[in-house]
Amino acid sequence: METIPPIYWMVIIGVLVGFICFVLYQVAMLLKESKHAVTDSRKILQEAVKTVDMANALLADATEIVSTAKSTVNEVNNAIIGPIRRISSLLSVVSGFAEGLTSKRK
Repeated sequence: METIPPIYWMVIIGVLVGFICFVLYQVAMLLKESKHAVTDSRKILQEAVKTVDMANALLADATEIVSTAKSTVNEVNNAIIGPIRRISSLLSVVSGFAEGLTSKRK
């Protein structure tokens, strides 16, 4: 009874080896899953880059449309609203002058 029988040592070493093998298996599965996650994320990033490029093209088109509309509005202001403002200011001057004349007569 002074020594531990060799069967017990074999069982202890077998359990330790089994535990180490299980840990290594779990690490290998983790690496495999992370590899799949990285490949999936690369595909998603490529699609995102395509989407951003399309959005940039749409934004450039929208910017061009807005600048065209802005120039059109400026031309309308210069061609129509500008003379109308001058006519209205002229009418207000005439109205003020007429009002001044009528107020002196009273």
